[in-house]
Amino acid sequence: MKQIKILSFSLIMAVLMISLSSSIPVSKEETVLEKKVSNDNISMLSTMTNKQFLTLSPQTYYKLTGIKMSFKERMALRIAQKNIRSEIKSKSIEENATINYEMAVGNGESSFRIGGFILGFLLGLIGVGLAYIFSNDKDFIRSTWKGLGGWVILLLVLALL
Repeated sequence: MKQIKILSFSLIMAVLMISLSSSIPVSKEETVLEKKVSNDNISMLSTMTNKQFLTLSPQTYYKLTGIKMSFKERMALRIAQKNIRSEIKSKSIEENATINYEMAVGNGESSFRIGGFILGFLLGLIGVGLAYIFSNDKDFIRSTWKGLGGWVILLLVLALL
């Protein structure tokens, strides 16, 4: 009887986890770069050097464009600055070269792949290994790791019951 209870609980948790992770709404709001900005400010962002980009903060971006960055856009800016800083240190790009701001910050697309999550959740470490063998998509592999993490969390919760 206890095994049936554990099995039904794990099935319900799996269905809830899959349904909740796949029901993330798609945002139709404009990104910072798609919002109305004057042509002078766009040309300023497109002619920005790597050194200037590293000193860019959300406050200076607001002063340049008049648009306040959301939390997600501020985090994307910080990650892009970290990547540029590491590329400058490894000498793969020059400090005074111009930067494509839109390519550096990105447009915030989701990197979650439901197929990879299911593979990692149902097959565990074997699923992660299969993802490394048969896929070159980094987002798919990352999602299999998330599925494995969900599986481990589920096992820990069941072990505590």
